[in-house]
Amino acid sequence: MVLERRLRLLLVSCAVAAAALALSACGSSSSNSSAAAAGSSSTASSSSTASSGGVSGKPIVVGMICSCTGPESSAVGNNIGVINAWADYVNHNGGINGYPVKVITMDDQQNAATTLQDAKTLVQQDHVVAIVGESSFVDASFAPYVASAGVPVIGGSNYEASFQSSPDFFPSGGQQISGLVGQFALAKQAAKKVLGTIYCAESPICAQLVPVANGVAPLYGLKSYTAKISATAPSYTAPCLAAKSAGVDAMFIADNSPIVLRFVAACAQQSYTPQQVSSTQTATSAWLSDSTLNGALLTALNANGYDTSTPAIATFQSALKQYAPSTINGSAFSGEEINPWSGGLLFQAAAKAAHLTPSSTAADVKKGLYALKNETLDGIAPPLNFTAGKPAFIPCWFAQQVKGGKFTSLNGNKPSCLTAAQGAALAKALHL
Repeated sequence: MVLERRLRLLLVSCAVAAAALALSACGSSSSNSSAAAAGSSSTASSSSTASSGGVSGKPIVVGMICSCTGPESSAVGNNIGVINAWADYVNHNGGINGYPVKVITMDDQQNAATTLQDAKTLVQQDHVVAIVGESSFVDASFAPYVASAGVPVIGGSNYEASFQSSPDFFPSGGQQISGLVGQFALAKQAAKKVLGTIYCAESPICAQLVPVANGVAPLYGLKSYTAKISATAPSYTAPCLAAKSAGVDAMFIADNSPIVLRFVAACAQQSYTPQQVSSTQTATSAWLSDSTLNGALLTALNANGYDTSTPAIATFQSALKQYAPSTINGSAFSGEEINPWSGGLLFQAAAKAAHLTPSSTAADVKKGLYALKNETLDGIAPPLNFTAGKPAFIPCWFAQQVKGGKFTSLNGNKPSCLTAAQGAALAKALHL
């Protein structure tokens, strides 16, 4: 499809930028959180593993890398707990093809050198057959290595550029580009004219939004406005007034939830309350008690993790309450937690398709992934399809609205996807 080619061109520049910026990412050089507290500079082999539960015997071993204690820890800090809860749930319910699954987790603290070493440890020392539920903000630094090793990265932070540019990364939901397309679609439906992307200064993933937003906006007849903000800024009055002066009537604040709350409050103090059109990656339960965010529209890469009317979401929440209650209790629970869980489900689906055993290889896992056709993970993901040697493109997103103190699913908690006709219309608008 012509649209797909256009979007891939936009993503190439994003991936290159992410790879360059990753080299200067901040953080400690230790992979283990306890070692970091002690000031160690060595890389630990693992920070946690899941129990084997009700199954026994040699396990199927997978790894997980997370920037759980880095600058963006408020976004993904729960994700190690989530992936371990997934493994515990699987193991207490028959395992994978009758075998237990073992997850070896790494916290790279958003340090590019550390995350590369973590990947090497998982592959060379722990012999994992896949990296599952990946939640690193500097994964561009280990992407070439896992590609050379033939180890697939399955689901997790699907908004990272590697999930859109590398054939060895397999998204378990929508991607950054589809989420942004969805945001412009929602802004258009709300009759807005200028969508402002206010992005974080601290993480490379935020800067990747700029060329994509600027490229997608004209396709929906909207204008794009972008501005960078720092989490340590003493005041957001100036950027709020700048956005207001630029005519921004819909706003995406691409930052952690606490910063979103501060920014929205600063704008409200200036009598400026544009329609919030955001992503669930920036939202937490704290949004529900903030009146300035009531009515906010959100896109999501996976189904609404709060909507238990979807049976697979009810299972997800039940498992977290049983095996990782700290991840679901309180205001820190967000739309992010469903992403590593969906990565685990995608690995399960591939394992079933490939009849994996503890002696299976990473190549076997890939065969299982390629065998999947329109896999939705029981409704948690949009239709997923993968082709050997080609980066995945998932042209779908889910949508929600903050309404009445709840994250209310739009479209029945079903994905919205670009059709071939929409793609042709967008290609015509681009004169391609």
